[in-house]
Amino acid sequence: MEYDEFEGAPLDFEPAAQQVLLTALGAILSGRSARPAYDVDSRLLERERSSVFDLCPGDSVLVGEAVALGMALEFRQSPAPPDPVAAVRWVRDALGAEHGRRALRVARLIGHPEAPVWPQGSGPEPLLPGLVLLLAGVAATGAEPSG
Repeated sequence: MEYDEFEGAPLDFEPAAQQVLLTALGAILSGRSARPAYDVDSRLLERERSSVFDLCPGDSVLVGEAVALGMALEFRQSPAPPDPVAAVRWVRDALGAEHGRRALRVARLIGHPEAPVWPQGSGPEPLLPGLVLLLAGVAATGAEPSG
């Protein structure tokens, strides 16, 4: 039997994190519920435990944040960048004022003029739900990523 040097090698977690985020975005948009944004961290940790990934235990949430940040920046740099005010307004109107506030907190990433300088004021509030909510607002208002 020939030895496969890559057999059992750890997998890159970034594609798995992207899939978890895209699934959450789809659930938010189809169900008009913010709950999937707050479940992303536990889903990332669950996915991390389901296989052998090339990351330290518990780092899946950090990778998820990096992927979400990258997605937001990709939208901002696209040929037709999102309307940041419309994206946050969609979150507020479709999902509720508190969720809109969380999206606004990170909306400077896509150029929202009223968003706080980021990451100022991040405090103990988790970053990932706000990023996911913002991305849902961007997707709901019709922005398309470059590429």
